[in-house]
Amino acid sequence: MKIIEKSLIGKNPNQNFCEDGLFYNNHFVVVIDGATAKGSISWDGETSGGFARDIIVNYFQEVHPETGIEELLEEINRRVMVEINQRGLVDNKIEYPRASIIVYSQYYKQIWSYGDCQCLINGTHYTHHKIIDRLLGELRAFTIESQASSDEIDAVLSVKDIGREAILPFLVAQLRFENKDSAYGYPVINGDKPNLDLLSIYNVRSNNEVVFATDGYPYLFPTLSESEEALSRLLLVDPFCFKEYKSTKGTVVGNISFDDRAYIRFEI
Repeated sequence: MKIIEKSLIGKNPNQNFCEDGLFYNNHFVVVIDGATAKGSISWDGETSGGFARDIIVNYFQEVHPETGIEELLEEINRRVMVEINQRGLVDNKIEYPRASIIVYSQYYKQIWSYGDCQCLINGTHYTHHKIIDRLLGELRAFTIESQASSDEIDAVLSVKDIGREAILPFLVAQLRFENKDSAYGYPVINGDKPNLDLLSIYNVRSNNEVVFATDGYPYLFPTLSESEEALSRLLLVDPFCFKEYKSTKGTVVGNISFDDRAYIRFEI
């Protein structure tokens, strides 16, 4: 297994606030997308998404190379729930640490995706978007365009994301669909029992080239430079992410992008 290139960049100029993560060794390659917090509690000085990422990175530093995906997900979630219990937050689900992961196992020659991270396998793109994100992205765009005229939108959004405010109750309501068998259900690490029916598995072979990335890259290409170039163009034409790329959030003034981003390209 050969790492070709990698990158980890937070949306905030202060990179200590980045909630995404990368891990790799001789046995695993992992990309982690710590979920944007809906609550307000600090987790040992971290956001809930950053805290979830740290739990996952620490786990992979000690996990046995032959560990399968079911055991892996169960143990990570167990560790998350231990932290939730220690803080007395079992009944306060909005504050739970959450993350998506995509993993390559050298032992099994498989890719495991649990959440909305994306990948390329020999140039074929596999996305794992949530249906609910598409719905709320459209609703956010509708709110922005219905409440501000075209010549004042940028000025309004520079001060306040009126679309994000409008969909916030739905972002909280969507938590009831985590790991559920539902049209709106979606996989996420959050301390609950994982739903393996929502797991995506891809078999790969030696000499396959693979790219893992978080959804901070709205357009994923086989090279980092191409992916960065596509993101730069989008941030120029649609920095608030409600026209060409309808997201649940846009770029906050002072930030360098609308989301954290992680990228790694490797050859098996």
